[in-house]
Amino acid sequence: MGGTLRATREPLPPNPPDPESRPSILAASPERRHRMTTLPRRSFLHLLAAALPARLLSQTAPATPTAPTTATIPIPNQEDRYALHRILPNGTTAFKVSSQDCRNDFFAMEHHHTAKGGPPRHLHHNEDEWFYVLEGEYLVEVGGHLHTLRAGDSLLGPRGVPHAFAFNGSTSGRLLITYAPAGRMEEFFDSRDKAPGGRSTYVFEAARCTPSAWNSWARR
Repeated sequence: MGGTLRATREPLPPNPPDPESRPSILAASPERRHRMTTLPRRSFLHLLAAALPARLLSQTAPATPTAPTTATIPIPNQEDRYALHRILPNGTTAFKVSSQDCRNDFFAMEHHHTAKGGPPRHLHHNEDEWFYVLEGEYLVEVGGHLHTLRAGDSLLGPRGVPHAFAFNGSTSGRLLITYAPAGRMEEFFDSRDKAPGGRSTYVFEAARCTPSAWNSWARR
């Protein structure tokens, strides 16, 4: 038992690096920081693009918008987009926004009525029609429900729902009407405005512009 025990010590592993001593992305140069942040994303997008079928990518890619056919211009008060005098049986009308100005997404015209009346009940299969009263009083029927609208009031006539309107004021009235999408509404009205008889579908007998007489009048 004459041997001497000697304690042996295994070398300790190196201390873990201090987290605060590690180089930070914020401390890196702008060029290196750009490479560190963008390269992984680009690699991921490249892998994603390679994994998706080309047919799927072609279906989801947004369409390139086309520019309007004409430059937009301000339309003065009571004037028409094309400087045309358009006659109604009980007043006048003016195009304010042409469908050609916005890729056929929208069309607007303003009626100026000096006598009671309006078109018979009808519907549009593809366009939503919106009524906004600028002046006077109007009767507007949408889906069988009759409403009295005055300046500042508005009402939507959704596509596929029968509707009608009539000026019912004692002086004069102004009504803004819009269509979205425009469809062929501008073409429809423009062709009648330029025809010899103009817009002849209006009913403008003052005695019929009352809620009690509405049904028989609007169905004509």
